[in-house]
Amino acid sequence: MSTREILLVSIMFLTLPFGTKAQNLPLSLEVSPTPLPFTLDARKKLPQEEIEDKKKGTFLTGIPRFEFDPIRGFGIGGNVNLFVNKDERDPFFEYSPYRHKLNAEFFIF
Repeated sequence: MSTREILLVSIMFLTLPFGTKAQNLPLSLEVSPTPLPFTLDARKKLPQEEIEDKKKGTFLTGIPRFEFDPIRGFGIGGNVNLFVNKDERDPFFEYSPYRHKLNAEFFIF
């Protein structure tokens, strides 16, 4: 891989939208959560502040990484996470920080 190709891939990767916003429901829409499929203790719920700040829907986050290895040299890459939170109608919305998480890592030395 040439230096130009590495630079081009690095620029493309680092310009990804790392913090897209989740879609918010209108405030006037009342949602009622579906019941849990099994019994959970109320102490297992997330704190109310976290539930209020929790993003709804699907969104991406990421972080760039720069490393140096004495054998392979300088490396550039990053981690990208895809989170699926669903919304208040999900029975586990108040119990788990996210419903699904997909992690991908890309790195070039």
